[in-house]
Amino acid sequence: DEVFDWYVELSKTTFFAGGRQAEVSGRVLGEVLDVMLRLLHPIVPFVTEALWTALTGRESIVIAEWPGDSGFRDDAAE
Repeated sequence: DEVFDWYVELSKTTFFAGGRQAEVSGRVLGEVLDVMLRLLHPIVPFVTEALWTALTGRESIVIAEWPGDSGFRDDAAE
């Protein structure tokens, strides 16, 4: 919910402007949705399955790997 409350709202102007920054913002949002669907699947399997196949075009989310360490950690920011 917070993703859509702040990230999407703040990124709307970037998405509509196009360019490299819009591409990066889209990739970030895609990664967040991907991981959220995988994590929520055990709790709401029918909804996440429908969203997964519609958004990714891939086979069932059941055979997708569990999300691991993304390597996006920034030690300097902590």
